[in-house]
Amino acid sequence: MQLGLLLVLGFILFYYRIFGIAASLALSFNIVLLVAIMSILSATLTLPGIAGIV
Repeated sequence: MQLGLLLVLGFILFYYRIFGIAASLALSFNIVLLVAIMSILSATLTLPGIAGIV
């Protein structure tokens, strides 16, 4: 999950330059929020679910 996230963030920063910073922050915040909500709800995270998050 971390490698995929780093690759996506790197591509966003390379392709969009300055606006990529805002997009990367939004993507990171979205993932943190999603994981926090899933933790609160005690949801099961499957392999297809991990692929969907990334």
